[in-house]
Amino acid sequence: MGKKSNSFNLGAKGYVIVILAFVSCYVYSALTSDSLNVTIGVFGKMGLNTNVLYSMSTIATICGIIGSIILGKIMSLKTASKTWAVSMILVAVFSVIWSQATNVTIYAVGYLVCYTLTLACAMLLSSQVLAYWFPKKRGVAMGICTAGYPLSAATTTAVCGAFVSKMGISSFYIFIAIIALAAGIIIFAFVKDFPEEKHAYPDNDKDFDFEAAEKEHKANLEYLKTSKWTVGKCLASGRM
Repeated sequence: MGKKSNSFNLGAKGYVIVILAFVSCYVYSALTSDSLNVTIGVFGKMGLNTNVLYSMSTIATICGIIGSIILGKIMSLKTASKTWAVSMILVAVFSVIWSQATNVTIYAVGYLVCYTLTLACAMLLSSQVLAYWFPKKRGVAMGICTAGYPLSAATTTAVCGAFVSKMGISSFYIFIAIIALAAGIIIFAFVKDFPEEKHAYPDNDKDFDFEAAEKEHKANLEYLKTSKWTVGKCLASGRM
């Protein structure tokens, strides 16, 4: 019982990171998916071809995959936290560009860049930081931050519709841009890849056994060398 009640003790600094990851998940879902229920129709009334706009979802998926690979490489060369911060700030910039779309080209630039960056922030960069901070409590941390997806699904259509009806379509994108910019600045100023860099402890546990964790990590690396589950076999299994 003690362990169960203590599993949500992520620490104040840890919860800041979890909330920022939650915001990343919300922004990704709200900006690139849930809001489209409202915005595509509005852009259609402005003269943009809605069939072309809907078809961009397929292109966005490809961009997201390629972009995540590139950002993953950048993350390995720099730091996950700084890559995350810069990506969120760029989301704000391109969200504003998207808000000014008067033709398909500007729409495509805004949408595809925002999709690529928010996807990486929500599913790669923030997740990597959470993995460093919560090696044993990762499930709890991820469970909280991924609640941003259903919250967006439940609220974005109404919120976006309210912005569009009262202040025009650009106001919604600027609203999301402000959230993304604020999150990016906070991440840049506050977040570090490892809790030790913030004078904190992994899992917020002062008794965390670093030696045991290192041994487990090395054992996992050795297992990867002999595992039968190669990339080719994983793809061929049909479960990827």
